[in-house]
Amino acid sequence: MYPNYCLEDLSTKKNRKFKLGIPEVCFCDIPITMADLFLEKYGKYALAFSKQWGVNKGCNPVQYVSNEQIIDGAIQRDKYLQELLKKIVIQVMKKEEPDLNDQIKAIDDVQANIYALGFMKKYKSSDYETDYVNYDENEWRYIIGDEWFRSEKEYIKWRGKNNYISKKTGKLVKAKKKPRPIGRLKLEALRFTPLDINHIIVYEESEIPSLISEINELTQIGTYVLDDFQKSILISKISSFERIKLDF
Repeated sequence: MYPNYCLEDLSTKKNRKFKLGIPEVCFCDIPITMADLFLEKYGKYALAFSKQWGVNKGCNPVQYVSNEQIIDGAIQRDKYLQELLKKIVIQVMKKEEPDLNDQIKAIDDVQANIYALGFMKKYKSSDYETDYVNYDENEWRYIIGDEWFRSEKEYIKWRGKNNYISKKTGKLVKAKKKPRPIGRLKLEALRFTPLDINHIIVYEESEIPSLISEINELTQIGTYVLDDFQKSILISKISSFERIKLDF
């Protein structure tokens, strides 16, 4: 699983346009019987892994925040640290030789604080006047690197706009295709073996036979070569949202 940039909205009344483009992979820590509640948002198919697998890979739960002052405090500290880092860079360019310990501490503080923001999420979001309780998802994130987009403008420049109707022509303008992960995004992929998968969930029971056929024809998943035993294990983990609703 390659991390890719996702635009996270941490805007508040005080910081109305604060958004970050974060290179991440996201998971929902929810009972399998509740997974169907998120079909409309995330799609009709799912892979499930154990929580311990996520912990071992460096995944962490997000911190849901309903008090905007907590977010504002982290944003304010981020601004302060960014300014401090700029002053040190200027000193270096002027050959004023700032204290090495100050340089290292400032860089570490900037990194630690931005990661704290990266693992924050609003308790509730509004989309087209509809409230959505993010807390229900129990989100975990795998986040990499420090090359983040620090505004919506930076993110859109990389990603392209969503599909929209042009005000000039009245025609649909399609978004750019999602870029393939390159460089660090590809190097720091979140890897798993076939045996790490706990559940493979399709939408309907009728889809299971064709999936079994496809698994039997596979020779490998990613860089992992599949033998007959691993294929049989994968097949045993197939279920459907249709069956889960009936059984539970």
